Amino acid sequence: MVYYIRFLKVPKLHRSTLVIECTITITTDLGDAFYPDDLIVNTRLEAYGPSSLLPMTTHTKWKAGVRALPLAVPLRRRDSATLLRLCVSSVDPGALAEPLNPDAIPEIVPAWSATFTVPNKPEAAKLMQRRFDIGLDQQRQLVVWEETGERIARHLWDAGIGLVVCLNDLVRKPSRGDAWVSEALSALLDPRRGQMLSVIELGCGCGMVGIALAQLRPRTYVRLTDLGEERDLALQNAHMARVAADSSVQVISLDWDQPIAPYDQQLDFDLVLVSDCTYNSDSLPALVRTMTALQSSSKTLRVLVSMKVRHQSEAVFFKLMAGAGFVEVAHSRIPLPDRVRSEREQPLDVIELYEFSR
Repeated sequence: MVYYIRFLKVPKLHRSTLVIECTITITTDLGDAFYPDDLIVNTRLEAYGPSSLLPMTTHTKWKAGVRALPLAVPLRRRDSATLLRLCVSSVDPGALAEPLNPDAIPEIVPAWSATFTVPNKPEAAKLMQRRFDIGLDQQRQLVVWEETGERIARHLWDAGIGLVVCLNDLVRKPSRGDAWVSEALSALLDPRRGQMLSVIELGCGCGMVGIALAQLRPRTYVRLTDLGEERDLALQNAHMARVAADSSVQVISLDWDQPIAPYDQQLDFDLVLVSDCTYNSDSLPALVRTMTALQSSSKTLRVLVSMKVRHQSEAVFFKLMAGAGFVEVAHSRIPLPDRVRSEREQPLDVIELYEFSR
């Protein structure tokens, strides 16, 4: 199970005391469980600008059974003219990014606050940043902003992390003979392929999965889609992304309950990405209809689905896919790290990965 450090109250500088205060939680993607063990939380104050000092780190204990943890970081008076940011982590707070690959899935994902300043903006925006090292150079980390609020579409989800791990593995090791996906999909994702890869992600949320693919693979066009009111974070993340050579990311509105626009039907997509979109069984017929419409213009279309099964009703997804003529080509699982469950010899959560064709 992956846990996420989140700001319940974003960092705020109290000018009278020169103390920065915030409140965090360590919770699951849905916010329905909290980290169950004692833990040392590292809070690192980073300062940027000509008068920047060395970063300062404080340590606070998260106790088993709590749901929230207040943090306080003193500010040196001579820091007052600089741009400030807090990083809250359970590991080395000096790390530039959290490794994310098949051999390194974080159990607790750190959070970086938005920046704030003493004279003009003493409170950070209600956003938090995630940074992942996906094996590229330091300037091309996977950087994703998400909200601090309760809207689940504006947070990272476990299956998204699992799908990024999967794509990272498939793109960076294209010659392996033991790839779990079909030879056709493996060939599509091979970065040595001279042709442009055209990808559409449905229900993209923050846009993490599609952006990661555009950063990993050259000559890749990614269209991120979600409901209109959910697109702003994906737009922000896509604008910040440093994609690979000749790759690009576009963000548009797409409602599964509405017919696919003629322009979209004319595009010959190679791959559909779907991550953690099966939890709401009421939306599944519309999701499958959308994929069927996309496939009608691309007979070789592949669909890559990642899901963390949360309840039995999600099984209807496979019945709907079969009814629409989609065939399950490949299946794999990615276990999620969980030290507490491992020590107690309890089963680990897994991300299910499926490839479909039609």
